[in-house]
Amino acid sequence: MENHSHNHRPANPAPAPRPAAPEGGYWLVKICHSNETMLCVPGDIPELGIGEQVIIPTKYGLDLADVLGRIKPENNGKWDEIVEMVRRANEHDLSTYHSNLPREKEALDLCRQKIEQHQLDMKLVSVHFMIDEPKIVFFFTSDNRVDFRDLVKDLVAVFHLRIELRQIGVRDESRVVGGLGVCGRSLCCNHVSDKLQPVSIKMAKIQNLSLNSMKISGPCGRQLCCLA
Repeated sequence: MENHSHNHRPANPAPAPRPAAPEGGYWLVKICHSNETMLCVPGDIPELGIGEQVIIPTKYGLDLADVLGRIKPENNGKWDEIVEMVRRANEHDLSTYHSNLPREKEALDLCRQKIEQHQLDMKLVSVHFMIDEPKIVFFFTSDNRVDFRDLVKDLVAVFHLRIELRQIGVRDESRVVGGLGVCGRSLCCNHVSDKLQPVSIKMAKIQNLSLNSMKISGPCGRQLCCLA
């Protein structure tokens, strides 16, 4: 996944050591906006339960996440990073998140207008106002590298907040937006797991499935995740 921002920052420092697994395993959470899953340790949060909402550090900043359940330590190999929860979501966090939803819709519409005005070769996927800092993240897809400096200037002039643009892949777009697969169920990347293994045409051959690309491809245009 390529990441772009109008702010030029020094390279990220080396990641912190992985927190030791608590008794009973790590907690699996899903970030509410992006549907990305992460492993966490509860930190100082007492009596955490499934279905609760927490604030966790993400690559975009602090964000709201749903607690899905526990994962045994031996099953955490596919997660590159394990973070410590910051706090249990309070009323202010939840109010901020929900009040931001209509603002995100307005920002999405406005940014699409600006993209059209500047004739940029990019598709805006979603917009997210961060909870704990004055920043808006715009997620987009594009087949090419995009010079969006003038777009960022326009957005800063309108919102008077820090603006960050993130280029994502088509699979990431499906994970964020969601939808139904050819089976009639929610997309695997959105509903099952965002950490699925790479998919190859050989997997369809082994299962004696049709090699018609229309039948073994998802809405993202890539081969179906469930082939794995």
